[in-house]
Amino acid sequence: MVLLTIACFLSPAPQGYGTHRQLGLPDCSMMSVYGVRCPACGMTTSWSHVMRGNVIGAVQANTGGAILCALSLVCGPVLIGLSVAGRPSRGGWLSMVAIAGLCLALGIAFVEWMIRLAVEH
Repeated sequence: MVLLTIACFLSPAPQGYGTHRQLGLPDCSMMSVYGVRCPACGMTTSWSHVMRGNVIGAVQANTGGAILCALSLVCGPVLIGLSVAGRPSRGGWLSMVAIAGLCLALGIAFVEWMIRLAVEH
């Protein structure tokens, strides 16, 4: 929920990546050294777009990031509710959804990165 809140206050970078620089973080090392975006490039930008309701901008920035943000929007409040109620979430549907969503998002981010590498070079 903290990451979702931070994403609300960041302005998405127009080039589709680099929004994290508003937090004082350095440029992407892979971009600096090799001149290509890494699999995580655009994640912060995609979260910032999602929090503004711009799903298309989020997917264009980083599809895996958009999925992770959507997963956080769904699972975060549910987990807080379970915590407040004092009920565990282990082994239940939420754990399975979270794990499947994480694997899906990481897989898509990797495939998207491979496509970017093929197109850009």
